[in-house]
Amino acid sequence: MHLDYGYGIRKLILGKKSLLKIIDFGDNQIFPEQTTYTCLLFLHQPSKNFYYLKLPRLNFPKEIEKHLLNKHSSLLKESLEKISTAPWLLLTKEEKIIVNKLNSLSSSLKSMVEQIIVGLQTSADHIYILKKLGVKDSLIRAYSYSLKKEVILEPGLLKPLVSGEDIDRYAYLETDKLLIFPYAIEKEGARLIGAKEFAEKYPKTWAYLCLHEKELRDREKGKMDHDKWYAFGRTQNLNKHERAKLGVARLADRLKVIGDFEGRVYFDNVDVNGILLKTKVSYKGAYILCLLNSKLLDWRFKLSSVPFRGNFYSANKQFISPLPIRRISFVTPENERKRLLKKFKKMYYDFLKEGN
Repeated sequence: MHLDYGYGIRKLILGKKSLLKIIDFGDNQIFPEQTTYTCLLFLHQPSKNFYYLKLPRLNFPKEIEKHLLNKHSSLLKESLEKISTAPWLLLTKEEKIIVNKLNSLSSSLKSMVEQIIVGLQTSADHIYILKKLGVKDSLIRAYSYSLKKEVILEPGLLKPLVSGEDIDRYAYLETDKLLIFPYAIEKEGARLIGAKEFAEKYPKTWAYLCLHEKELRDREKGKMDHDKWYAFGRTQNLNKHERAKLGVARLADRLKVIGDFEGRVYFDNVDVNGILLKTKVSYKGAYILCLLNSKLLDWRFKLSSVPFRGNFYSANKQFISPLPIRRISFVTPENERKRLLKKFKKMYYDFLKEGN
């Protein structure tokens, strides 16, 4: 119902007009000692309408059974003409009023930012990601998860890394994670540092990677077995992490977005999605940041996201791209606009001061 890859089956069902009823269990677990996400789909001969029931979060199987047997359970009736092959957003009458109001005042997040990206993917995190222990003679002391011991490396290629667990609303915890980033950021993009240059400028870091050469060459089913064996397994977005951006925890109990307007940190793998802003450091980024952390957009986000056990939701690109961002002018010097922006900036910086 919610995912892009469900397009084919949605097209088949709508083409035959065979949808009769959907009972969505959400993240309620109905099979003992198994984690499954259950939905009952009833198909029938062609009809104009279908019925939909989404269960609230319940604690025990007997509560689920009781809710299903309750004659007053809110079974929604909807016209097949109201849905398409796009992901289905099935709402109550009250929810529709709010969502339509939001849409009438807003543009989608996707249209207001430059791009939504995934974090860096090394294909060998246990080698490239280390834990910072301290500084010694201008070198970095770090714990290697692959070697299970302390190593000493040059600071030049070590980047502060933020994972999903570090992200809270507005701000991230000061991270002790370090990422070995074997690239130089240039105007043309990210350039993999050549082996000779690497060994001369960063001999300790090069020696550390050479200890893992065989394993790094074996990545991606042997596709990394070439002279650039120390490159990341995936090369998307290498030059975009030092940009002004927002970061979204990919899996969380609510929408959590941080501001990294100075481009200080790199984002970890699929744990964090990055939102690249269209302009450099500006109040527009702070405005979007505040809206995404609001209770209202968290509510809207959960309507179309996929729930996971333990009250967690997926904040992948397809679930955050359509979020409504209210349109306001950042050009016209209106008093109301100035008042709002002043309030947003004060909220953001007060939150940072409290966190520090």
